[in-house]
Amino acid sequence: MKRISKLSSNEMSKVFAQWNETEELSSYLVEITEICLKTKDDLTGDYVVEKILDKAGQKGTGLWTVISALELGVPVPTIYASLNARVMSSLKEQRKEVEELLPFEVDCEFDFGNISNSMKPLFDAVVLSTIASYAQGMDILKEASTTYNYDLNMPSIAQIWKGGCIIRSKLLKRIQDAYQKDPNLKNLIFDSWFNNQISNKLNNLSYVVSAASKASIPVPCLSSTLDYLNSYRTHRLPQNLVQAMRDCFGSHTYERIDREGSFHTEWL
Repeated sequence: MKRISKLSSNEMSKVFAQWNETEELSSYLVEITEICLKTKDDLTGDYVVEKILDKAGQKGTGLWTVISALELGVPVPTIYASLNARVMSSLKEQRKEVEELLPFEVDCEFDFGNISNSMKPLFDAVVLSTIASYAQGMDILKEASTTYNYDLNMPSIAQIWKGGCIIRSKLLKRIQDAYQKDPNLKNLIFDSWFNNQISNKLNNLSYVVSAASKASIPVPCLSSTLDYLNSYRTHRLPQNLVQAMRDCFGSHTYERIDREGSFHTEWL
């Protein structure tokens, strides 16, 4: 919004205000994003957000989440990307030096819409990243419930989050409905409502990620969401080569697609 569409902080806050009126993005975090963007600084009269150092802190919740996901073998690329973005932001002095070594100019033109249409491509991209974040979070809980015999009630978890958690949003009602309809739901992607959202918005997510890449603007959560969805909808990934390499250098064996069992090849 800022670097390509040249929106001011106040204009960006208006976009978030519109997003907060939709079923897909109405949430506490979108609400306070609007507030943070439009609040003026008592000292300078400028927008406060423009005076804040771009180094994000963390209390450990994101780290615990990612560690738990890795231990349980659950992919959470969108959540990890948000955590890693905070870590990258801490390298402030190095980033200033590297920007001088590897300068870039935004000389591309992209159509992200405008305030009147809520910047539809960006809206779609954020919706899918939000869905992916919830889907990955629910997958962690579902796997933990199975592994540790927690016997978690997934619809109840969505309902609890609606009560007062900072991730509360209208979208949680859809998540609650999805798990009430199918308590054994493999992933939110398999629910018809969420599947339709992804189908209708995936092209705009791809467009936004591509545009950001060409403009040298990092969008780690959006790009990780795109990779997550593209990986999920690909029946054959290149990890067959990874398995071949693991067997080649360490005799780790592999499974085949045409017969049962574990196999090893004398590669060298």
